[in-house]
Amino acid sequence: MNSKVVKKKVILINSISNFSDDDGSMQKIARSFELLGHEVIYIEKPISIFNMARNWRNIFIIFNRFFSKKIHLERKNISIVNPGVFPIFGYFISYFRKRYELKKLSYLKKYNFDIIINYDPLGDFFLHLCKDYFKNAKIGFYNTQDFLATPQPSFLKKVRLSSINSIYNDRFNKIIISNPNLEKYGKYDILLFGGVETDKFKFRIKKIDSKNLNVIYHGTFNVALDYDLIFKTISSNFHITFNFLGPIKDTNSTIDRIFSLKNVNHLGSVDYSKVPDIIAKYDIGFIPYYVNELTDSVTSLKLYEYLSIGMPVVTTSYSEAINNNSKLFFIDDGDTFEDAALLTEEVLMRNYNIASKKSWLTNTKKIIDLYENSNTK
Repeated sequence: MNSKVVKKKVILINSISNFSDDDGSMQKIARSFELLGHEVIYIEKPISIFNMARNWRNIFIIFNRFFSKKIHLERKNISIVNPGVFPIFGYFISYFRKRYELKKLSYLKKYNFDIIINYDPLGDFFLHLCKDYFKNAKIGFYNTQDFLATPQPSFLKKVRLSSINSIYNDRFNKIIISNPNLEKYGKYDILLFGGVETDKFKFRIKKIDSKNLNVIYHGTFNVALDYDLIFKTISSNFHITFNFLGPIKDTNSTIDRIFSLKNVNHLGSVDYSKVPDIIAKYDIGFIPYYVNELTDSVTSLKLYEYLSIGMPVVTTSYSEAINNNSKLFFIDDGDTFEDAALLTEEVLMRNYNIASKKSWLTNTKKIIDLYENSNTK
């Protein structure tokens, strides 16, 4: 039997998060490239004045950045690049941002990249320089959310808008979006909703005791969550236990009020490899997003992870949930956790089949096909 030989590619990912601190689209795509036999160079998020202001503990990362290696091997075929500290004047003067990107890329000249994927909304200079440095590489922008809809100073919003427009208007760049609402920034080449690592989030059947419901939210506490809705929901359902798994990256005072409730457990953060087994112990997945311009532009990875495990899902009516073909329960429409607990095994399996079609391996193969079939040079 003949098997197709896969030519090993070298992939550069210009990220907006650290490889081990978070686990979003970028980390999953990187692991999927590796699983397909390719080598990945992953540039981590730079330390800047803004993420310093959000979390003072980042000061320790700064010290580590100064003294650590510029490139180190994280996994067998994934290397991590330390990008240093983003210059504060880079938000106001293009010269400083260009100089920062030049220095960052200088460590990578030895590589012969096949595919370069930029996730950074401030990545216009990065992509422009990549065209000169890596002339044989196929280059693109993976847009995973409306970066202008997050709380930010007006000057940052202005420079981000300029960068995003520049990226979209450059015909050399392939544009990948994860939500159709991101089309407002310009034409795109492929739409890839978020996916699930089906080898980790495995379908299981769990008998649910409707008189002793255990609900789980896993993910970061951030501006996407509707804290008032969470507090109101938990307060009016004292017979249900609500469990929260993940780090807190927000200062909203309602978070403390939520954790003070007797039917709430905060499980803290765990290594991502442990997440599937932990959330599989619970009954119902909960996605309490605000419904606004930001959440209507995202792709919710936890939605597909809950569905892949075989969990009923109670959610707010953000865009991706409304347009999903799975059977979901919408809390803002009056659906209850008790309603969700009655979902049959047949429907749960149908939900799983819908979610599993959006695997990260499938998404990664589509990205490779997009670049291999690209004639833009």
